[in-house]
Amino acid sequence: MDEDITFETMKFEGDRPVRHQGHDGFEIVMEAVRTQLSERFTAVKLQEGGPQVREGARQIAARAHKDYLARATRASLPPLRLSREQFINRAISYTFGLGPLDPLLEDETIEDIAINGPDEVMVYRDAWERTEITFPNKAALLNILNTALAKAEKTVNRIRPIADAAIDYNRYSVVVQPVANPDPTAVIRVPRHAGIDLADLVRPWRATQKEDDENEDDEDDEHAEDRSKNAETAGGAAQSPLPEYPDLALSNILNKELAAYLHGAVLAGLSIAVMGPTGVGKTALITALGRCLPKDDRVLVIEDTPEIRLFPDSEVPNNVLKLQTRPPSLEGVPEITQADLVKLALRQRPDALTLSEARGEELFDLLNALYTGHSNGLTTFHAYGLHEMYSRLSMMMSQSERGRHLRRRHVAQIISTALDVVVVLEKVGDVRRVRSVGEMAGKVTAANGDPEPHIDVIFAYSGGRSPRLDGPLQDSVHARRFQNAGIPKSVYTAD
Repeated sequence: MDEDITFETMKFEGDRPVRHQGHDGFEIVMEAVRTQLSERFTAVKLQEGGPQVREGARQIAARAHKDYLARATRASLPPLRLSREQFINRAISYTFGLGPLDPLLEDETIEDIAINGPDEVMVYRDAWERTEITFPNKAALLNILNTALAKAEKTVNRIRPIADAAIDYNRYSVVVQPVANPDPTAVIRVPRHAGIDLADLVRPWRATQKEDDENEDDEDDEHAEDRSKNAETAGGAAQSPLPEYPDLALSNILNKELAAYLHGAVLAGLSIAVMGPTGVGKTALITALGRCLPKDDRVLVIEDTPEIRLFPDSEVPNNVLKLQTRPPSLEGVPEITQADLVKLALRQRPDALTLSEARGEELFDLLNALYTGHSNGLTTFHAYGLHEMYSRLSMMMSQSERGRHLRRRHVAQIISTALDVVVVLEKVGDVRRVRSVGEMAGKVTAANGDPEPHIDVIFAYSGGRSPRLDGPLQDSVHARRFQNAGIPKSVYTAD
């Protein structure tokens, strides 16, 4: 006797019906537009979105708008409350951009965009703010996100519910059900440090719309003239390779003294690590430091997602080679890790080596290279203070097959010799600042019983009623290297 077999469909909490904005016919017409676009253009052409494709899309959108209005009344279809030109512009934005999110990407005050399902979009300036942007339904939002991810040859669905990508230097993290609820969820990090230099990190600034900046043009021109002048050494005989940084009572992440010190450290070939929590400005700082490197030096930049642009306005590489990791795929394409790229970079004759963020075994190869003579290493990692630096770095080194077998004293020796300067960033409220800067020169101490790198604090933030960043607090242990680079003595010695 045959038994009836009932298949139960998996239900997700996020599958609840989502309200439609005004119940208009925009999504219905857009389905027609997408269908005709896929019939006329290949997926590659649509991803490239060239002038001919966009013009074809405009023609298709205009016809679809006209056809829908002609049959909407007869077929009792939902109303389409957009004029012909409004619909065309919106259709182009949804097809080749991020629809209603496009204006947010152009807003220079926004650092992060969080999309929590179709009914909520938040933006981060100095704090999280709610916007009025919503989407008709989950399918419309998912289509927009997948259109963006397609530019990085990625997609997100219930089989592959997580996708990370860098598109036009914006970092996308997208997750859908069954992993995320609400669904879909995405965070778009919008870097604002293209073209940033150390002077920008000294001068108090907040990215604003162009009309807000008009009153600051004269002041910016004055600072540009100051930076173009070379400062003289204390003796006044020789010229310094450093620009004159603005001396301001109210400063940004850096002050004049620390900016000059870090610039001098780069020119002296010192290796610098920047540490701190997420969103504190680590990438912005090493980007600014990278721009201090002598032009035409061969610079290798290793990243998971492209963020660092040393010459954003240049049409030629300027001897900068950028290497990007590749995750494994279901089709069997092998993974390329940061550790693989560090090893490759060492065969590319680098004058400077930048690892955007150290998180694991690649740190051993980077420190080993710097330990054996390579100079001008730049990297960042997550930690909260100089007291945590050694434990964090030693843990990452232990993830390497070779690093895990080293004795603690040898690990401390490698870290202390490979890294010359460590900068600690912190964020308090909406204020980003340097908490401290330490130097290492190969010394190892065992004050607490276990061997640790010896760190000399050369800059430190002092709180109280008159908080400020003090330094140099003592003469640099790398004084000879500063001197050989022609850096003024006042930059790296205490008063």
